[in-house]
Amino acid sequence: MHTGTINIDDTEILLDTTYSDFRPSSFGIIWHINWDEAKEYEIIKIQDIQPDKLVLQDPVGSQHEGSKYIIPIRQAIIDSVVDKSDISSEVASLKVNFIVKDNIYIDTYSADTTYKSLPVLTNDSMQTIDAQKRYGSDADKFNQDYESGDFDVISDSQFNIISQSWNFVNGNINDCWSFREFLHYLRGRFKAIWIPTFRKDFILSRQIGPTDTTFYIENIGLAQNFMLNNLRKHLAFIFPDSTILFREITDINAYDEDEEIITIDSALGVTIDPGDCIISFLDLCRLSTDEIRIEWFGDGLNQCELLFTDVVA
Repeated sequence: MHTGTINIDDTEILLDTTYSDFRPSSFGIIWHINWDEAKEYEIIKIQDIQPDKLVLQDPVGSQHEGSKYIIPIRQAIIDSVVDKSDISSEVASLKVNFIVKDNIYIDTYSADTTYKSLPVLTNDSMQTIDAQKRYGSDADKFNQDYESGDFDVISDSQFNIISQSWNFVNGNINDCWSFREFLHYLRGRFKAIWIPTFRKDFILSRQIGPTDTTFYIENIGLAQNFMLNNLRKHLAFIFPDSTILFREITDINAYDEDEEIITIDSALGVTIDPGDCIISFLDLCRLSTDEIRIEWFGDGLNQCELLFTDVVA
């Protein structure tokens, strides 16, 4: 967004370029956002990008005042049939899909928190549609039918494929750019990250001492039904001050009908009483698809729903 005056023959446009995608030797556009001036724009050739300004290759050809956007321009081609609907004799609606030709890979992502050399997603999902986070469980099987007699049920996976839906809302330019860096890091389904469930998966029944490598939880049948499962054997201890500790489960045993004992790979180094923190499973996940859709609602405001699939840690 730019609200100052851009004069004829100016060779610089003053604006914060920190979280923008302007590129040297590429183009941009000065675009007026007033509906009465919607056709007022000017293409600019960018020579250099500095933190507080764009340096132009050629002087500006017109004077631009008031509220306007300064926007990078990308080279694109139409990749599908253009759908047009005539609403009236003077108004029509068109849907056009473009593929950008001059994409680049952004390699500037830096995780705030890591575990076993991989990033950890530390902010819980924002729900804007409903109050439930969606999970899925797929046996990943198919039926091989011989057209007569019995048929075989064949599974491609040792475990059910567990998926979880996350809804990200970015409310400023900084967050939007950071989210884009995060998506580029994932490279579709290529890279994995750790995601806590942010649920109370374990209810602590006794104090954990700073040197303890075992702790007691309310009996929920883990030892009997779940045991030590390669799909879920990592924990996140999430404290109210946003501190998170991570540990790997090495054993699960039933103590009695009321309690179970969890053994972890190393002591936590702090004293934890029941109710001090949330103890969640920590899942190793990757994106379920290579194609991500981001919805933009305005300047520095977007939303994106991501579907992750658990993988064996």
